[in-house]
Amino acid sequence: MTPRSIARSMYYWLFRVQIRFRCFYADCFSHKPDVVLPPAMLRFRISESISPDDFLRIGRACSRMIVDRIAESGLTLGGARVLDFGCGCGRTLMWLIPDYPEAQFYGVDIDQEAVRWCSSHFSSSRFHTGSALPPLPYPDKHFRVIYCLSVFTHLNEPMQDAWLCELRRILQSGGLLIVTVHGHNAASVLPPDDLDRLANALYS
Repeated sequence: MTPRSIARSMYYWLFRVQIRFRCFYADCFSHKPDVVLPPAMLRFRISESISPDDFLRIGRACSRMIVDRIAESGLTLGGARVLDFGCGCGRTLMWLIPDYPEAQFYGVDIDQEAVRWCSSHFSSSRFHTGSALPPLPYPDKHFRVIYCLSVFTHLNEPMQDAWLCELRRILQSGGLLIVTVHGHNAASVLPPDDLDRLANALYS
């Protein structure tokens, strides 16, 4: 091994140790007495933050955005089957499930530990551990609403195309698919050459 590879290995080892220590400390001393939160490590996997306040604030904002988009589309959540594609440890679902008890919520994620946590804490909903590529274990046209928040930002283009086809398959005719991706703030940090390539890809 070269000195550089040794240094890199040590850095990542120390980084993982300090993250585990921070999560352990947060689980012991950062409780919210009025709400049940996922373990800090599960929260960290979502947004690289272990802050309970950030977790709650962002989840609430996401749930409001989803409800607003559904209302704008003319649909309702009453009696609807709703899929959280990339549900993580339920940051958004923890707000939607109690607010809309008449809806049927589903969640899917590749993080098996997060899915287990959701299954044990949201007993009225159904969860599935997914894989990197389709298919999902749902019949055609099963959901009225599907939302995926910052999932496609982690997929390459062939995977995005594959999942868009799969989500279309399980979405009802006239249903709503909500997808968020990186926006102008993320693009603003790109070098000029990459910005030009992005603009050409978008507008060509």
